[in-house]
Amino acid sequence: MKHTRMILTALMAAALALAVLAGCSSVLAGTVHEDTEQAAALMKEIDTGLVYSTELEAAASRLAEWLVEEPGQLGTQSGQLARKVELTADSGNMTDKNLNEFIDHSSISSNIWVNIPISVTIGLVLDNQSRAFTGYLYAPAAGQAARSLSRCAAGCSRMGAVFIQYGGETYVVALFE
Repeated sequence: MKHTRMILTALMAAALALAVLAGCSSVLAGTVHEDTEQAAALMKEIDTGLVYSTELEAAASRLAEWLVEEPGQLGTQSGQLARKVELTADSGNMTDKNLNEFIDHSSISSNIWVNIPISVTIGLVLDNQSRAFTGYLYAPAAGQAARSLSRCAAGCSRMGAVFIQYGGETYVVALFE
């Protein structure tokens, strides 16, 4: 009886440890959420002249899914979601200055076909210059998104956006055209 109780206690502890680890891993993985109403409200904060586009929302969703595809590459820096990207000479992403081309070159080996047309402005910040063989894409936190995305919206008439939940915070992936 004493051994049975000890075995049950050990099994319960192991089950609890697995539950905690499973819960923690889901917190560290980013999840993409489409919320057209929330995105439209953000759009009005950015520029009241913009029209919401479900086509751009779908493209933003593909981009966001690629951003969170590898949880080990996600983190936060200065209040923004940071996606680490390996820079390789073969892909061409090491020398890209255009964000659309950088994403195209970086996502070529992914299971997700991102394909954002060159005419679309992507509301992310690119840094592929400061660290050897590592680039970063930054997505703004939802609370500061209107201010940081307003310059991306300049001269555009349409917007689509999705949200990424990561580490208890919400971040925005927005596209403009």
